[in-house]
Amino acid sequence: MPLQIVHHPGYDAGFAVNHRFPMSKYPLLMQALEARGLASRDALAMPEPAPASWLKLAHTADYVDQVLACQVPERIEREIGFPVGPRVSLRAQLAAGGTVLVARLALRHGIACNAAGGSHHARRAQGAGFCTFNDVAVASLVLLAEGAARNILIVDLDVHQGDGTADILKDEPRAFTFSMHGERNYP
Repeated sequence: MPLQIVHHPGYDAGFAVNHRFPMSKYPLLMQALEARGLASRDALAMPEPAPASWLKLAHTADYVDQVLACQVPERIEREIGFPVGPRVSLRAQLAAGGTVLVARLALRHGIACNAAGGSHHARRAQGAGFCTFNDVAVASLVLLAEGAARNILIVDLDVHQGDGTADILKDEPRAFTFSMHGERNYP
């Protein structure tokens, strides 16, 4: 069975090539997977944007509403690292929806991959570190709420600490976050 991959063209919010956050890496990843024969069209799924109800499981209602309305306070946009306009808002909703979809596909097929996601710096009340919504926390809480999972283990191997994921899930006894990261790095 081919590897299940979740991708959406909206994962690229169209940043300038010289922006500090390399947004074009998402379509480039898909091009590389296709060139290597690893992305089969019959195993490619396209997510819908995550509904506000899912996002509000992980984030405060005020923050979710700000992102959806593209009215994020400037101080929070500075912490995120870019302004939250319509394309960034949609991209964050798609990445969260994609991670929920990929989790469901993994439960069904044993393994699946999202070509975006891992926005582990977004905390309950705001985004940070180029992360608008925390897609992994959203997916974890959706699966737990639906009863699709009884326990969640998140293994975060990014060079940066998964601080937002730990913040969001700190009071959820059914979720455990393990972050292995560089000692002297953001945050």
